[in-house]
Amino acid sequence: MGIKKLFTVVLTIIMLFVLCACDKDLGGSNPDPLPINGNETVSVDDKEAEIDISKHKDIVMWMVSSVPPEDLERVLGLINEKLNNDFNATLKYNLLSFDSEMMTKYRLLLSGGEQVDIIQGSAMFFSQYVSAGAYHALDEYLPVYAPDIWEKQLPEAWQQASHQGKIYAIPSMLKMYNPYGIMYRKDLLDKYGCEEITDFENLEAYFDVIAQNEKEMLPFNIAGDEVSYILRMMRAYCGFDIANTNQSIAYVDAGQEDITDVFNFAKTEKFNEFCKTMKRWKEKGFWSKSALSSKVWSRTNLENGLSAAGINLLGEYEGTQIFKCAPEGGELDFFDWPTYLGIFHYDDWMNDACAFPINGDDLGRTLMVYNALVTDEDYYMLAQYGIEGEHYIIQDGYRAYPEGITVDNTGYVYGGAGLWPLRNSEYYLQLSTFWQKAIDNAKYYDSIATENKLAAFNLDTSAIQAEIAAIEEVNIQYLYPLLYGMVEDVDSAIDTYIEKVENAGATTVLETVRTQIATYAKEIGY
Repeated sequence: MGIKKLFTVVLTIIMLFVLCACDKDLGGSNPDPLPINGNETVSVDDKEAEIDISKHKDIVMWMVSSVPPEDLERVLGLINEKLNNDFNATLKYNLLSFDSEMMTKYRLLLSGGEQVDIIQGSAMFFSQYVSAGAYHALDEYLPVYAPDIWEKQLPEAWQQASHQGKIYAIPSMLKMYNPYGIMYRKDLLDKYGCEEITDFENLEAYFDVIAQNEKEMLPFNIAGDEVSYILRMMRAYCGFDIANTNQSIAYVDAGQEDITDVFNFAKTEKFNEFCKTMKRWKEKGFWSKSALSSKVWSRTNLENGLSAAGINLLGEYEGTQIFKCAPEGGELDFFDWPTYLGIFHYDDWMNDACAFPINGDDLGRTLMVYNALVTDEDYYMLAQYGIEGEHYIIQDGYRAYPEGITVDNTGYVYGGAGLWPLRNSEYYLQLSTFWQKAIDNAKYYDSIATENKLAAFNLDTSAIQAEIAAIEEVNIQYLYPLLYGMVEDVDSAIDTYIEKVENAGATTVLETVRTQIATYAKEIGY
């Protein structure tokens, strides 16, 4: 949307606010004024008010990504030329590395004195920091400064972005399919006459054949650094769903028939069965004896011909992520857990979201810039895909690479800048080399999809921070070896783990989660 059009929309909305105020509050006091440029204000009574952008502003953004694209600065320069013309603003872009220090760095950004206007506010951060008052409430600002997002975003997405009745984040506007599962060598499966992998039994049979016949690779060369993915595999195997990702002990059934039935996963027979399966796999040599200390992920080992399988998410619904892990001469297939379980929830809208910290400089201008990056096609294509003709081309409605350019040598790979929260289904371009099975799977997911009843549940962890941290320490020492089959006796190791987490405060965490979910379920009507 151009700036002149935006001014018109803003003035129209302000006039509507005036009419509503007259209807509802004849002779009463006016609503609180909206901040403009940090210090100035405009009351909804000011019929001729307009947004003043005469003073240049720097908008500081932090996104999560591991390695910045080579041409990021060039693309950012072009974006800033447009932002400077349209909004008299410059976007200062920073990357928060996806590593073990990410959470600590994130906390320091919010608690420090430096300016942070936009920050990743997705599920892993949101419920932890929204209750601490780290983010701006956006309800009054969105219709004025981000009218396109306000109009087009789905009501259920706003619900997930809310805390105690107010909106504190902007979720992604892209409907996402991100099923997790096991990528495996279909060429080796066919070579040895194995059955297509549809469950954990024939997955184990495939691993057995690889262990007996392929001496240059391990069947499942996993690493300790991908323990979060192994936990996802455990949930799939057991049919569990974690109640909230900001704690690690409270679970519900994956079917979510009764989300108030919250339990300690470690006390279930299915968890015991899973751990015994992992011990059996470890003893068969499916992964290295030093897997827990390894930092090389299974998908990397798969790509390098050192593993017959890798654990991963499929990625975009066109399935192109799978091709990045295929070794030279190898063909991959995917054992996905939604199909195995027959249960699928679309990715929570808050899995990719942005929040706007209270230590920002100008919320109004920030939202204007954000609105343009998400809903204006020119801004969107540049930010998400780079320079047309150089980083991508459009062929028959699909996104493709120019001649001589591949995903490995492009200077601006889609997703490399970590702009996942700014995606929009309206302008999303499917890659021309999509995987048909992924498209078919997506159609199947649509047919079985049910509402994720916990999507809008934001756990208030303020009273259980110490217990959550203590449980995480216990997990490292006692749970992770169980998940990798590296214990002498599974039953005894599980008993020890349960004792340790209860000493760390598991009962307190469980009761807190159970109480809050019960209140949430009653309010929502589940």
